[in-house]
Amino acid sequence: GPRLAGKLQEDTYAQWAASDYAKAGPGRQTCQSCHMPDRKHLWRGIHDPEMARRAIDVKLDLVDLGGGRHEAVATVRNSGAGHHFPTYMVPKVELAFVRHDAGGVHPLGSQLIGWQVDTGITREIADTRIPAGEARAFRQPFAAPAGDWRIELVVRVLPAEHYERIYRDSLGRAGQLPPAAVPLLRQALADAEATRYELLRVEAGPATAAAPIAN
Repeated sequence: GPRLAGKLQEDTYAQWAASDYAKAGPGRQTCQSCHMPDRKHLWRGIHDPEMARRAIDVKLDLVDLGGGRHEAVATVRNSGAGHHFPTYMVPKVELAFVRHDAGGVHPLGSQLIGWQVDTGITREIADTRIPAGEARAFRQPFAAPAGDWRIELVVRVLPAEHYERIYRDSLGRAGQLPPAAVPLLRQALADAEATRYELLRVEAGPATAAAPIAN
């Protein structure tokens, strides 16, 4: 099949075959085990918040670097998907780091989990997918003020992120397109953005252990 940076564009079966889920024995789980339970044709995936939540464990730690500098470390483990999380290039998962203090709410930065490629599918930008059973750490440095503060990690799922960028790129060339195509592209972009959802939140403070926050 087609490849980019030496990787198959669609490689979910091989990802599963290389995981512990594929090993013979009582722990073996097939694609149908998760996506078609009880032989139901549900085929739930990353669009489904419950499925996505079952796929990962998230931990947030703070590292004191001295001089008022700190680092937030989000460790995401693929504990429930039998393939990479996410498995291929279209969906992404956003990790947004936010500092809360007496002065208000301050976005610190965000990072993406996923296979990021250009919209023409000719160049790999980054590949931060997490194989089954493995974990990846995402680090965000920040400065902390005097007084009370805490760091919040907001995990959002962007099931159609690659399509969103395609539609935006196309709309950026709207003058070169047939007039009838423009409203269709705008609607397609709105529909793609509407699939986004917040998966979970985790917070940590300088004197507290990380703990999940109820949605």
